Amino acid sequence: MQHRLHGARGSVVQVAVIRQTGSRETLKLTRETQKREVIDYHLFPQDSEVGYIRLRSFIPSLSCEGVKEGVRSLMQQGAKRLILDLRQNVGGSMLEGVCVSGLFTGARDQVGTLNSPLSIPRADLVHVFEQSPGIHWIQGFSLAPLTVPLALLIDHRSASSAEIVAGVLQIYGAAWVIGRRSFGKGTAQTVEVVEGHPSLQIAATSALVFLPNHLSNQRVGITPSFDEPLTQDPPDGELLIERESELHPNAVAAQNLPWEDERQDQIKAIRNCIDEHHWDQFYLRRLGYANGDYQRAFAAAVLKCESENNTR
Repeated sequence: MQHRLHGARGSVVQVAVIRQTGSRETLKLTRETQKREVIDYHLFPQDSEVGYIRLRSFIPSLSCEGVKEGVRSLMQQGAKRLILDLRQNVGGSMLEGVCVSGLFTGARDQVGTLNSPLSIPRADLVHVFEQSPGIHWIQGFSLAPLTVPLALLIDHRSASSAEIVAGVLQIYGAAWVIGRRSFGKGTAQTVEVVEGHPSLQIAATSALVFLPNHLSNQRVGITPSFDEPLTQDPPDGELLIERESELHPNAVAAQNLPWEDERQDQIKAIRNCIDEHHWDQFYLRRLGYANGDYQRAFAAAVLKCESENNTR
């Protein structure tokens, strides 16, 4: 279907619509270039020291450049601290994820992939805690990492490349991760077109993904540095949240247990600062999120306390 809808700008395509009632209608559509708003960014209202970047997916040759341009623009406008929002970002290009994380960590190992058929016994999988035999490590593309206080937002829908970025930046201490545990997709797929059927594609899982701490987010996700709800007072029993382990019970098994951010002393100091000065409430009021986005306000509070106490 998709390949039939695509065509030259200005050309016309006819689409037949059959409704549940049985009625049929033919529509004539003029093709136009569709601009995908993958990224947007702006300064926080009434606080020009905090820049906010929302990245919705990882699209080749677009997402990483967009983040780079967003950082440059916001810092030129006076931003001293940044929030990168990857909530509801289900992933996309792995290399774009590596590129984004590399912007803040430089040319260090970002992600490792272990190519292996799924039919091999679990016991035969490489033991990554030793010297990582068989793991192909991909390094960041940036030789001069950006040094800016950074908070990163994730939720249960943050998956795949979004988890790579969150995990890498947390492990290297380049960002505080705030929100809820992520989806838990730590595999890579190879996509092939079915011969004779160009509109049909088959995606086969072909690799496990490991982060720089030699652990995989498969099924376990990324545990945030600060586990915070979307709203300050969530209802009893938050809405049922489904991740990889619930949605796909036959998916590749977890390779390890979840892990925590190692900077527990700094995390405790930041929490004490927020509790003492009520920075989360300050940003809730100042940014107009009194009944909404507590995670974003809390991220701003984390960066505020970090800047005042130099806790990273």
